[in-house]
Amino acid sequence: MHRWWKIVSGSSTSLERRSQPMKIRDLGVIFCLVFFVCGLLNPAKAIDRESLGEVMRFEIQKKRADQALIEFAKQADRTLLFPFDEARKRTSNSLKGEYRVDVGLEKLLAGTGLYISMGPDGQLNVVDDADLKMTVEGERGMRGKNSRSSNVGLGLAAMLMTTSGVSSAQSDAEQATGDDRATMLDQIVVTAQRREQTLREAPLSVVALPDEQLAAYRITNITDLTDGIVPNLTITPFGGANTTHGFMIRGVNPGGSDQISRDLPTAIYLDGVYFGRAQGLAVDLAELERVEVLRGPQGTLFGRNAIGGAINMTSKKPTGELGFEQQLTLGNMGKRASTSRLNLPEVANLSVKLEFFLSRRDGWVTNPASNVSDWGAMRKRGGRISTLWEPTENVTVEYAYDNSKSEDQEAYFHIHRLIERSGAPPFPDDSFQQLEPNRVSRGRTGAPNQPTEAKAQGHALTATWDLGETLSLKSITSYRELEVSQFNSWAGSFFRPGPAIGNLFGRVSLSDVDQDQFTQEFQLLGTLDRLEFIVGAYYFEEDADDAQGTAFSNELTEDGPQILPDLLFLSNPPDRAARISSRSRALFGQVTWTPPVLADRLDVSVGGRFTSDTKTGSRLFLSGEPAPLPFEFSENRFDPMLTMGYELTDDISTYVRWSTAYRGGGVDTRSFTFTPFEEDEIESWELGLKADGLNGRLRLNAAAFYQEWKNRQITFTIPIGDPPIFSQETLNVSEVTDMYGVEVDLSVIPVAGLTLNLAYGYTNISKQEFENPVTGELLTLREVMPKHTASFSANYEFRPLPFGRLRAFLGGRYVADSFSDPAFSVLAIQPSYTVWDASLRLGSISVGPGGDGNLELALWVQNLTDKEYVEYTFDTLDRAPLINAELRTYGRPRTFGMDLTYRY
Repeated sequence: MHRWWKIVSGSSTSLERRSQPMKIRDLGVIFCLVFFVCGLLNPAKAIDRESLGEVMRFEIQKKRADQALIEFAKQADRTLLFPFDEARKRTSNSLKGEYRVDVGLEKLLAGTGLYISMGPDGQLNVVDDADLKMTVEGERGMRGKNSRSSNVGLGLAAMLMTTSGVSSAQSDAEQATGDDRATMLDQIVVTAQRREQTLREAPLSVVALPDEQLAAYRITNITDLTDGIVPNLTITPFGGANTTHGFMIRGVNPGGSDQISRDLPTAIYLDGVYFGRAQGLAVDLAELERVEVLRGPQGTLFGRNAIGGAINMTSKKPTGELGFEQQLTLGNMGKRASTSRLNLPEVANLSVKLEFFLSRRDGWVTNPASNVSDWGAMRKRGGRISTLWEPTENVTVEYAYDNSKSEDQEAYFHIHRLIERSGAPPFPDDSFQQLEPNRVSRGRTGAPNQPTEAKAQGHALTATWDLGETLSLKSITSYRELEVSQFNSWAGSFFRPGPAIGNLFGRVSLSDVDQDQFTQEFQLLGTLDRLEFIVGAYYFEEDADDAQGTAFSNELTEDGPQILPDLLFLSNPPDRAARISSRSRALFGQVTWTPPVLADRLDVSVGGRFTSDTKTGSRLFLSGEPAPLPFEFSENRFDPMLTMGYELTDDISTYVRWSTAYRGGGVDTRSFTFTPFEEDEIESWELGLKADGLNGRLRLNAAAFYQEWKNRQITFTIPIGDPPIFSQETLNVSEVTDMYGVEVDLSVIPVAGLTLNLAYGYTNISKQEFENPVTGELLTLREVMPKHTASFSANYEFRPLPFGRLRAFLGGRYVADSFSDPAFSVLAIQPSYTVWDASLRLGSISVGPGGDGNLELALWVQNLTDKEYVEYTFDTLDRAPLINAELRTYGRPRTFGMDLTYRY
């Protein structure tokens, strides 16, 4: 049995289903009002057999068959009925040139096991081998799980139709003027449950950003997902460093994300490969097809270290057709970039894609020192080769290798204000150190500013074997290496010069991280009459070394502040160093059952994951002296999941989800005692609503959640010895942190060509007071997550021009007040802000012989209003001679430029 859709002009006719009485109270508490209102339906546009003889021009590359059929329907201006589940398992041929509609479709599907047929009313259909004898009316009468996808039909109508409107008069007018702008929302396919589903089919809170939206926001890597673009997701540079970031979903903060001995709470994946470290994620690894943000614990299918959620990136695969793309970028602040992509023709069932990029930008805060880089400068370069080999009809092998390097100058640290309670006196009028209450373009003094270098490379091998029409086996194997050398001079802040420290005042933080990891995952996916299942096994192995040190960087002399000539860090023992090895093994599974009740509208999913973790290592240096001290952590865990989904109508569904996940334990490398801490976990309850409406013009996804953070890992300052020295210790606490909130994502097309997106996230974390386990002092933790985050975007496509297509974009994001680091002493607050971006794109400009190539020109601006917003803030409240001030880094000022892209 298959999922079928009938697509008509201006409407989507869903499958017939038995109507049964339904009582809302039987479903539990519904957390929001259902405001879905059906749009006006246009009559179906019949297709007579003679019209199929019309000769038309097609330009379709080899791709997944369902995508090819969608593109065919657009270019042919025809309605198609086809089995989506079967089509997405197969690969079409390319179709370039002029063909009759029926001949072109046959050529497109030759050898795929899909065939064309004509319905009794002149409807053009696509069927597979098993259904050659079935009629369309017979298919409409089918029941069961695989025929329950009218919501997908509604979304696919947006992609298959080329004209639509709220009235037939509008549709006719658009056809008369050649207006083929979108009037229905594209349906987005995600892999949030390790298999392809539409957003409405996935019973969890997930946001998917397709390639068009990524391009509009100029997102080329995961760290470009700046705060507010996806509500309830924040990404913060650690210590102002642009190569190490902390990822936080629903307030689950990362803590010491720079430490190799501590794991992230958000799992990061690219094409199914897990990234174990927070360093080096700012590099551009691949051309992205989409980015999925899974909010809430994902312990069953995405494993350990997904207590906050997961970010799942999918790259674009080789096409098997000769194709070339070259993009050149010029902008202010010396912005220059080049991106080249080449798809080679398929040879012996092997397709190859080559990618290479170069990018640079000058700093935006001038360093007064000579021959020293400005703050905020950046350079990147890298390449990737990906291959797709299909030796047989049922075996696919994908291999990718990437190699990249980034050089980033740290952000400039402004001295925003002195902290009154510290008793620190004001700066003298003649001091070079002065308050900087607003964003500056020139530093207060020269400071050393070497780039932080990150080098990353990796191999990924994915093999898929279709064992039958309903069963497939997948293997994902990867190996990655990472080298990061971090340099942070804090712009000469941290200390006041004075006799106590020999008139020294600057501090440099240096860090080296070397890491390699190997992962292996097996997945067995299957579909039975009323069951969908996935079972798998996973192995992760990581080895890492790090070393950190600090040194004074500046001195106040009679001639004024000077940079010290030699930091001597690399030639001397580090302040501290450690070596860590991690091993993780897991078995997991998830089953979705559609019981034969409630007209097949109920789905029940049960899953679980058993994980065995070990982490061993040792401290090598402490305070610049050899101080070997081993540690070991081990844990066996089982994390369950239960989800119940129910379709209220053909276009509205709801779900309830309960799940747990955990983050592995470890040790704090800044600890004097090197005492291990245990894993922490989150238990989550989530209630969701997903709806399509207004004839495919509206989509609503909403979720409410409640989470309990147990055995939480929290960092304390512990006095040791007499007189005391202060050690940083990460310990587990018995108090439970309560977290709750909502997420709403709304998309609508009010008129042809205009798409509006509005998203909002709210997270409330219970005020937490924790007792210092050594001193007994009751402390209040300052949480990092802003309570409110929101985003808005408007995309408008103008009526087609004789020489191309013009698109405009306006996007804004809002972030409420927050803190940069979870700490007890933090006084510095990041004020709320709103940032706007805009772009104008003129594309589809035919160039070259036969018009085989096309150009696109894009004008863009980021931070349109030149907003001064704080990106990172912290205070240096401690004993003299620290500066005892709040330090801030700001987001980039307004940047603007142009992209010129040629595609063939």
